[in-house]
Amino acid sequence: MLIQSSLKKPSAVSQRVTPTAPAPARESSQSTVDSVDITTSGPKVSGSIGAMTGALTGRVLTSLSGGVLGGMAGSMLGYGALGAVIGGAVGLAGTSYLEQKTKVGRLVGGMVGGTVGTGVGHLADAVGLHPSETLAHECRGFTLGSLPKKLLNTHYTSHPRLSGEIVEEGVAHAKPGDIIMTNDDGNFMIEILQKLTGGNAHWTHNYIVDNDGTVMDILQDQPGPTRWPLRHAFTDNGHAQILRPRYKNEESIEKTLEAARSRFGNMSYDFKFDLKSDDAQYCQEYAYKALQEGAPEIRIEPRKALYLRDLVSAEEFQESPDIDEVWSTGSNFWLNWLSHFN
Repeated sequence: MLIQSSLKKPSAVSQRVTPTAPAPARESSQSTVDSVDITTSGPKVSGSIGAMTGALTGRVLTSLSGGVLGGMAGSMLGYGALGAVIGGAVGLAGTSYLEQKTKVGRLVGGMVGGTVGTGVGHLADAVGLHPSETLAHECRGFTLGSLPKKLLNTHYTSHPRLSGEIVEEGVAHAKPGDIIMTNDDGNFMIEILQKLTGGNAHWTHNYIVDNDGTVMDILQDQPGPTRWPLRHAFTDNGHAQILRPRYKNEESIEKTLEAARSRFGNMSYDFKFDLKSDDAQYCQEYAYKALQEGAPEIRIEPRKALYLRDLVSAEEFQESPDIDEVWSTGSNFWLNWLSHFN
């Protein structure tokens, strides 16, 4: 993960649940039990997509309009090109701040996009063009009446936290040395930032499963690595995936876990996302370097991010030939984005 939102530490550390017989991996954290009629789902799907597009467009146009007006004002005051540049920068910063506070551009753009999208969906249904079952199910909660409240709450998502049977399945599958990838859609900026680095942004955070019924990770608002009950990795997120490195033996597992433990009290969060520094690490760097030290047989290849710096994200773990997915609820960047509007 590049950035992870704040988490409240549980009051006690739970004991590890003894694994039961493996259950089939789930393709999505969103239940597919509730049936939807795709022949009448066009307005909801197009409305959600329209609201998503309109909200982004409205926010960008609102900010840019301030920059344009500021540039014009700076030029008109007689300061020429320099005045236009300074005025544009001030105007852009000012309107961006106001948009962040008021969300007026997001609200207006989202409502216009949602309304137009709903109309397009009705036309599509009329001529027999229907959305996929996945999209129909994802957008089943969309209504224009509820849209304003959702647009004004940037942390809203229709994706619930994991609970019940899904959590029990995840806990039962997890073993010491596993890497648990997670995502909580409540703060979508985390996913946006990962998308800007060139990744797929389906997953944003990870934990390392220790052999005492806990998981280890590192967060931006903590002084160093932290430890949580195993269940916390599932109950505090909307999506979870268990990855299992192909350790050559039990000694490799223990060396990896010891490498992760040794960083407690000796490391801070790496806001620069620089793999070259060891005294500060972000969560996927934390797991990557623990594996490098304890199980060098596990191949994970860093990639070049947009700013030409080596980066390790969830994607690099998933693409490793030495790591297997053993359980997953599923997570998809685009469906996660749509969840903020339905």
